Amino acid sequence: ELIGDATEITHIGHGVVDGKDCDHLAFRGSEVDWQLWVEIGPNPIPRKYVITSKTVTGAPQYTLRIKTWTTGTPASADAFAFKASHVHYFHQGKWLRLSGAD
Repeated sequence: ELIGDATEITHIGHGVVDGKDCDHLAFRGSEVDWQLWVEIGPNPIPRKYVITSKTVTGAPQYTLRIKTWTTGTPASADAFAFKASHVHYFHQGKWLRLSGAD
């Protein structure tokens, strides 16, 4: 979905993320800009991802850094299952448990 919204894609150059040499790419969209650092070499693993929300006041950024990436090991079907018992949110200065969570 993000690539489909891209109006401009630029190869910024090279950078280092957690000691790994990476290609740094930038993408512009109508509502979101994002940057991606992909490891150079035989394992082109994404190492860093920065999303900038252009429609939100202050243009907040969200950053994801990937330090380990295991390939060749299948994930179990429940590895990505939503577990409501771990859902909390911050409201008026304190952490609260999501209503209905076990």
